[in-house]
Amino acid sequence: MKIIIRISLLFVISSAVLFPRLAWSNEPLREAQIWACRAVSSLLLVRGEGQQERHIARIDQDLDNARLALKQLSGVDRQRLMLILNTLRDVLVQGVEAGPEEEDLPWRYPQWLSQALSAFLLATEETLPASAGGMERVALEFLTVQYLSKSYIGTYELSREHADIYIGQDEVVLVPVIDEYMSAEALNNKDVARWQFIRKALADLNSRSSTWASVSGKPFVPLMVDYYVRSLGRS
Repeated sequence: MKIIIRISLLFVISSAVLFPRLAWSNEPLREAQIWACRAVSSLLLVRGEGQQERHIARIDQDLDNARLALKQLSGVDRQRLMLILNTLRDVLVQGVEAGPEEEDLPWRYPQWLSQALSAFLLATEETLPASAGGMERVALEFLTVQYLSKSYIGTYELSREHADIYIGQDEVVLVPVIDEYMSAEALNNKDVARWQFIRKALADLNSRSSTWASVSGKPFVPLMVDYYVRSLGRS
């Protein structure tokens, strides 16, 4: 049985929609990756929290931020990346327009969603210079997508053929990598507390099990994980 704690975060989530925080990277492709992941997270909130207008609006804002990041690019095939992002947008729109019940979605929809996101992330990874940093920040957003997917729709299909990079990896691999990165960052006290909460929740994901339950058996807390991940870096 799916167990989720839903805590009212209307004010803080609404604030995130109205005042979206730019991600931590100065690399436009990393920014685009982060916002693409966030758009999928927003769609999962739409599916899991009753198609609330603030979550639907957040999808549009996330996609706009991803497009804005791509528009900053030069010297790459920007049009190709825009087309791949538009494919992801189309899958997200299908998820919004479907009925509110789980059975209203095509049974293959979770697969289409994960494939569309992975296609965009892979295309942007292939475009990034070899020296580009910031992978851990994208991996955190990607792992958040996995967490919300497990919480709300029960599964996320990883690109196992790309097991050498984050789009083919789960919390068992990614949490230690992200934790090492966070340990090296000069986090303020609020971010230290936020990351401790996020790390504990993500490590409890249990993605390698087909059961709809965490490792500890405790309820999933997708709203809180989503909020704290987006709050990292705020004062």
